[in-house]
Amino acid sequence: TKKDFREAVIKATQEYKDERSLEIETVDSYNSEYTESGTIVNPNDELSVTYLFYELQRRYRVSEQLYRVMPVVLVAQQVPAPNEITEAWIIAHDWIINRVLLDDSFRNTLQLIAQRNVGDDFAIRELRKNLRQQRTLVNNLQIEFSKLKRGTENRYHALEESTANRIEEEHEKRFYKWPYQWGYYQQYNKNNKDATPPDPEMAKAYEQAASDAYKHAAEQAERLSLSVQREVNTLHQLTSDYNNVMREHLDRITQTRRLVTHIKGNILYYMQAIWSMEPPDQRYMRLYKVQIPHFEADRTCIVQSEPAEDIFAQFREEGKQKYNAWLHGKIKRNAEGRPDVSYKQLVEVADLDTVLGYKGNYMIFPLKEHNALTEFMAAPYIDDAFGAMDPDELSNINLEEFSRYICCLHDEAPAEYERLKPVLKKWLERLLSDPLRNGDEIIVPTGSLFIEMLPSSKSLLEDFKLKHREWDVYKVQEEVRMQALENIRYAKRILVDELEDPRIEKKVVVENGKGETNINISE
Repeated sequence: TKKDFREAVIKATQEYKDERSLEIETVDSYNSEYTESGTIVNPNDELSVTYLFYELQRRYRVSEQLYRVMPVVLVAQQVPAPNEITEAWIIAHDWIINRVLLDDSFRNTLQLIAQRNVGDDFAIRELRKNLRQQRTLVNNLQIEFSKLKRGTENRYHALEESTANRIEEEHEKRFYKWPYQWGYYQQYNKNNKDATPPDPEMAKAYEQAASDAYKHAAEQAERLSLSVQREVNTLHQLTSDYNNVMREHLDRITQTRRLVTHIKGNILYYMQAIWSMEPPDQRYMRLYKVQIPHFEADRTCIVQSEPAEDIFAQFREEGKQKYNAWLHGKIKRNAEGRPDVSYKQLVEVADLDTVLGYKGNYMIFPLKEHNALTEFMAAPYIDDAFGAMDPDELSNINLEEFSRYICCLHDEAPAEYERLKPVLKKWLERLLSDPLRNGDEIIVPTGSLFIEMLPSSKSLLEDFKLKHREWDVYKVQEEVRMQALENIRYAKRILVDELEDPRIEKKVVVENGKGETNINISE
């Protein structure tokens, strides 16, 4: 037993150690603010200076050209009917709608629908139930209070009657004698055969009983009145709470209807957002079995005999020209004369992992290869010599590229430039007259500044100061000239072996002989 108890304690201790964890979190916060300011000062008192600030810009040239031609397939997606867009539908997609809301005023409503919808309905039902019970309780208490009030009034009337009888008996006992009282009793007995003679003590007892009954009834009425007042106050509080909750609930219903109306009016926008958030594998498994028609066509091409106007004729290979052609296509028919149309699964002809975009309720997927229909549709956008080209020929080149080409052609091949000059002139005229000119320049500000200083050519000094500065210049010139002459004099002294420092004006020589000292001072 001792061993089992010890093992149980050790086991419980180990479990407590395993379940218990201690975490210490330390948070360091550091805030710094650095402000740098400077003042531009002109130290020159003579000339004024003008500072020009320029904002640096980024310049981009944007041109639109056809890059490539890609066949696509449009797959229709189901869009919910207006009656299907309910609060439950919004809750099912609230996390996506919250990301792409067109107006932030709907965000709070969306959060209320997703978080407090069921809770608010339950709270309203409970408040309505409590309010009804409280009203029933107050009505019952009011009815009981009315009954008790009438009983108290009856007790009060009985007390008044007993008090009047008591006063009358005391009055008879004090002012009238017995014979008269006996005659009064006989007369009273004739009128009330079953009554007993009036007894003052009995009347006093009746008065006391009526007084006690009235006091008891009055106390009960007071207690019940307090209870009624307390319950009425509770009813008022419940009514106020219920009104507040109902007001918020009705406001929320109005906001919800507004949000639902907004989503219905922009359902394609929100459905495209919902489809774009669908996982690729889930979209693949949902659409890969969709059946799409596959057909072959008989194409007939009618080519105009005369070549068409071609501004790129000079750049084509020899033997190739541009013609106007008309394509006519018909679906092949079987032996019975019906259209020969077969169906394939979407996964066989399209890349379901790549969604190029949306058009209405259609998903756009790239096709793995052309079919008869896409080849017919892509014919105006493909050129044998240049590949993908816009049918609008001017859209394939912009003015800047044209200018670089002319400069390069003029420098590298002057003879070819002279040969193509009439064609290039027509190009330039058409490019300049095009209202939708390709290659516009876009300017993006950078927030950086460039400073340029422009000193003034006019002096701000007075004539006296200007003349004084001129004499200062002359003075400096003479000082420089004097220093140059002094340097020449120094060089002359060196040439005649006078190596003493000429800047020393006096020289003192001390000679020590046989006990005699001679001091010579020379200048």
